Amino acid sequence: MGLASYPNDGLDADTLLMNADAAMYRAKEMGRNNYQLYTSQINIKVHEKLRLQEQLRHALANEEFRLVYQPQVDLQTRRSLAWKRCCAGITRQKGWSPQSRSFRLRRKPG
Repeated sequence: MGLASYPNDGLDADTLLMNADAAMYRAKEMGRNNYQLYTSQINIKVHEKLRLQEQLRHALANEEFRLVYQPQVDLQTRRSLAWKRCCAGITRQKGWSPQSRSFRLRRKPG
């Protein structure tokens, strides 16, 4: 359940419903039998997630991903134990992007 209150979270019904909806989705992310009060931080996270999704779509369309291998090394013996496959993206603004953030977004079910 998502909760938004008048007048702090909106001055009209549309804004209140939109903010309560955002809080509801946040509550769903937190698990069952949960409720969340709307905060402006929720909107920041939603916008950040949407921006990242758009960047991923753009990178896929422009073939900006590369498969790279990361060694897993035993620090005491300095021997390579295994190789981990990773997908890294190239952006014009930042160069290589960290793969972990992109994968967290992709792993969540739609």
